[in-house]
Amino acid sequence: MTPDGLSTLDVLLIEDSDEDAVLLKRQLETAGYRVNLERVDTGGALIKALGQKRWDIVFSDFSMPSFDGIQALKIVREHDRDLPFIIVSGTIGEERAAQLMKLGAQDYVIKGNVLRLVPAIERELQEAKLRREHRLAQDHIRHIAYFHPLTQLANRHRLVEDLQELLGLATPVALMIVNLINFHEINGALGYPNGDQLIRDVAGRLQEVELNGGHLYHLHGNEFAVLLRTENRRQVEEIAQDALKALAPHFVCAGLRIHIGARVGIASSRRHDGDPHTLLQHADLASRFAKHEGKTYAWYDAERDPSSPARLALLADLHDALSTDQVFLVFQPKVQCPTGVVTGAEALLRWRHPEHGLIAPDMFVGMAERSGLIDELTHHVLRRVSDQMRSWRRNGLAMPVAINLSAKNLVNRRLMAEILSVQSENENSRIDVEITETALMHDPDQALAALRELRNAGVRIYVDDFGIGFSSLGYLKKLPIHSVKIDKSFVIDLVHSADSDTIVRSTIGLAHNLGLEVIAEGVENHDTWERLASYRCDEGQGNHFAEPLMAEEFARRFGPGASFST
Repeated sequence: MTPDGLSTLDVLLIEDSDEDAVLLKRQLETAGYRVNLERVDTGGALIKALGQKRWDIVFSDFSMPSFDGIQALKIVREHDRDLPFIIVSGTIGEERAAQLMKLGAQDYVIKGNVLRLVPAIERELQEAKLRREHRLAQDHIRHIAYFHPLTQLANRHRLVEDLQELLGLATPVALMIVNLINFHEINGALGYPNGDQLIRDVAGRLQEVELNGGHLYHLHGNEFAVLLRTENRRQVEEIAQDALKALAPHFVCAGLRIHIGARVGIASSRRHDGDPHTLLQHADLASRFAKHEGKTYAWYDAERDPSSPARLALLADLHDALSTDQVFLVFQPKVQCPTGVVTGAEALLRWRHPEHGLIAPDMFVGMAERSGLIDELTHHVLRRVSDQMRSWRRNGLAMPVAINLSAKNLVNRRLMAEILSVQSENENSRIDVEITETALMHDPDQALAALRELRNAGVRIYVDDFGIGFSSLGYLKKLPIHSVKIDKSFVIDLVHSADSDTIVRSTIGLAHNLGLEVIAEGVENHDTWERLASYRCDEGQGNHFAEPLMAEEFARRFGPGASFST
């Protein structure tokens, strides 16, 4: 804003006519802008101008003697994906205008149409601001999600993704887990700030080790990992020994000389079932072998793995549990913001094992997916939800209930047909489905076809755990979804972390701009709920309203007309 109250607008105009440039500048000044305008009419001049400064907006004619709007648009988009690009021309028709919009132009305005031009500028400047803010937030999300805040090394999430990619390509790999010995005692004696500095010093030493193209990760606390693209036993052991040698000299911490012991567990892709988590588990178990044997490093040995038979037994138990009451559902309410009206519920699976007690879903859902049991498990959930909705309706409670789907569920035509059947059976209620970003990326074409079929039948579709799968909202707009659920890891720290606040606020703003609703998971307190309300979040879910409840208790607390007092 200038002293005279006018907004300054830096305009890059792609136009071969000086007269049209003067006319456009006059129109913008009449609309209340102080205009800095530069005109270019060749590709080289455009590239040079884009590199000289940051422009607020680009206007482009379509037809020029040696240049056209399509070429100009491609150059601008290669330079800046978010810079507003508006075609101002009188020579192209609707079909060509639509083609340019598909290629990334924001709008098309006929030359001289001031009434159409000014609102387009104001809208696109605001949307560009939102796009840039969200892109910065997404970049920050990626950094938070992929790098350990203490050492800035790639973290466990990044390791799992890297493993997924390499294992999918059948690349031979070896994974080393490096555990620091008795580090908790150092933290206790010298305090956490000194302990944190010691971890940074350890990371520095490990970064100096020659990994022959491998990568170093900081998993958590006193645990690091090295991923190598080889299974050669001699090469891997040499690197393990080099890492141990790097940590052997004493460290100085709080003025004291401290020796850090370490042990290394090693697993290779030759002995695993194609799952990154299994390879991590094998490497971690190998480090325990080293501990028990008093060695500095050890390889994973399947014959000494006590958990393998146990996992097989647990899988067999899960198959049998589906025909009993061991596997059951609990329900957590979804609450409208800011009214507190309960708008629906999410059905969550639980397993009460007769010997092992309550087993968390994280322990058996992934196992069911890898074994092929996931469709049967989802079928079980779907029938139980359908039965429960009918029971609730008989008692005057009719509300949407969401179930979670996996990537494999989406390619099961029988299961998709069953969801549609349940939807048609529950006219006064509704089945919703929740699916993670990761599942959407597993087979995008198949996911798109399945989700379109569900949406056409009236099923509402939510993208769960949004923010940790790193797809863009722009991509999600192409899918037939209704809402995104911001992952609880961002919501929980909302009122205490400026980073989380920025991520949540910008995600809500851009999602609304794309016509999507937003649900915040992990609402744990009143302050978080108030902050979400101020950002116009649509709904919330979390223990602030209720922990997951058995069906009878849910109906008692959230029956007809119920709302949560905020």
